[in-house]
Amino acid sequence: MIMKANEECLGFAQLRPLLQRIEACCESYDCDTLRALLLELVSGYQPQHEIRDPLHRPARVH
Repeated sequence: MIMKANEECLGFAQLRPLLQRIEACCESYDCDTLRALLLELVSGYQPQHEIRDPLHRPARVH
Protein backbone atom coordinates (compact mmCIF):
# COMPACT_ATOMS: atom_id res chain seq x y z
CA MET A 1 0.00 0.00 0.00
CA ILE A 2 1.34 3.42 -0.96
CA MET A 3 0.50 6.25 1.45
CA LYS A 4 0.03 9.76 0.10
CA ALA A 5 -0.34 13.03 2.03
CA ASN A 6 -3.21 15.21 0.94
CA GLU A 7 -2.51 18.59 2.50
CA GLU A 8 -3.94 22.02 1.74
CA CYS A 9 -1.78 24.06 -0.59
CA LEU A 10 -1.98 27.65 -1.81
CA GLY A 11 -0.59 28.92 -5.07
CA PHE A 12 2.02 31.66 -4.92
CA ALA A 13 -0.48 34.30 -6.08
CA GLN A 14 -2.64 33.49 -3.04
CA LEU A 15 0.28 33.01 -0.68
CA ARG A 16 2.18 36.22 -1.45
CA PRO A 17 -0.28 38.72 0.16
CA LEU A 18 -0.52 36.49 3.24
CA LEU A 19 3.25 36.43 3.56
CA GLN A 20 3.30 40.22 3.21
CA ARG A 21 0.79 40.55 6.07
CA ILE A 22 2.90 38.20 8.22
CA GLU A 23 6.05 40.16 7.38
CA ALA A 24 4.35 43.45 8.30
CA CYS A 25 3.37 42.01 11.68
CA CYS A 26 6.93 40.85 12.30
CA GLU A 27 8.41 44.22 11.32
CA SER A 28 6.05 46.10 13.66
CA TYR A 29 6.28 43.54 16.50
CA ASP A 30 2.51 43.02 16.28
CA CYS A 31 2.41 39.64 18.01
CA ASP A 32 -1.35 39.69 18.60
CA THR A 33 -2.21 40.14 14.93
CA LEU A 34 0.44 37.65 13.88
CA ARG A 35 -1.04 35.02 16.19
CA ALA A 36 -4.54 35.78 14.89
CA LEU A 37 -3.31 35.38 11.30
CA LEU A 38 -1.69 32.04 12.09
CA LEU A 39 -4.87 30.84 13.79
CA GLU A 40 -6.85 31.84 10.71
CA LEU A 41 -4.46 30.59 8.04
CA VAL A 42 -2.76 27.48 9.42
CA SER A 43 -5.06 24.51 9.75
CA GLY A 44 -4.50 22.85 13.11
CA TYR A 45 -2.37 25.66 14.60
CA GLN A 46 -3.00 25.75 18.34
CA PRO A 47 -0.61 27.85 20.41
CA GLN A 48 0.47 26.09 23.58
CA HIS A 49 1.32 29.22 25.59
CA GLU A 50 0.66 32.92 25.83
CA ILE A 51 3.00 35.18 23.88
CA ARG A 52 6.34 35.23 25.70
CA ASP A 53 8.27 37.77 23.63
CA PRO A 54 9.80 40.39 25.97
CA LEU A 55 8.97 43.14 23.43
CA HIS A 56 5.31 42.12 23.27
CA ARG A 57 2.86 44.67 24.61
CA PRO A 58 -0.69 43.31 24.80
CA ALA A 59 -3.34 45.41 23.12
CA ARG A 60 -5.14 47.65 25.58
CA VAL A 61 -8.92 47.60 25.87
CA HIS A 62 -10.36 51.12 26.02
